[in-house]
Amino acid sequence: MPDPSRAHDLDDRHGPTTDAFDSVASPSPATSRKPGRRWLRLAAPLVVVAGAAGGFLIGRVTADKITDDETQVALPETPTSTAFNSSDQAAIDTLLQEGLSAHVAGDLDEAAAKYEQVLAADSANKFALFNRGLVAHTRGDLAAAIADYEATLAIDDAYVPARFNLGIVYSAQGEWSDAEAAFRAVVDSEPDNTTAMYRLGLALIEQGDDAGGQQLIDEATAIDPGVAD
Repeated sequence: MPDPSRAHDLDDRHGPTTDAFDSVASPSPATSRKPGRRWLRLAAPLVVVAGAAGGFLIGRVTADKITDDETQVALPETPTSTAFNSSDQAAIDTLLQEGLSAHVAGDLDEAAAKYEQVLAADSANKFALFNRGLVAHTRGDLAAAIADYEATLAIDDAYVPARFNLGIVYSAQGEWSDAEAAFRAVVDSEPDNTTAMYRLGLALIEQGDDAGGQQLIDEATAIDPGVAD
């Protein structure tokens, strides 16, 4: 049974992951892929990578990846904001890409600095918010990670990587009812997401619902035997 504290690093939806979380976000439509313990989604122009705390990294490139962990990463979507002209948006995209590149290379200080620059220009950039949250998550600053993941969801309540990573953080803190709510929301949005299904089962068991939790775990492993690896 996997360690409930582990999260996802990247997401294309997801990107490479680590024992804590694996996701990075970026602006572009995500593509669907068989969910499992080692997968990630990237969004259109950037690539995303994850950190050691279990989160998502998001970039602007649409691509799926398999990771060694269960952390998820967000995918980049086509920018919909009209607050910037094409020149401004190009500069923001460049900063986000530079942040993603640094993030993937493990230079969290540089990545965080680039995300801060993006947010200084566009405070509602969910990809920069999510990825900054992933940096905090990787560093073990769970309060800051939660704040950025929640800020991301305030902008886009349907943003699955942020919801999933919240579940990872809450699991690590032993806040099982909150973890349950987060993973359940992911499963409701993506019924074939076996990783979230499995983790939802663990959260239920931790709260005493052994039968309900085991049923979800059995369903997840029946679909993807590797989800528990």
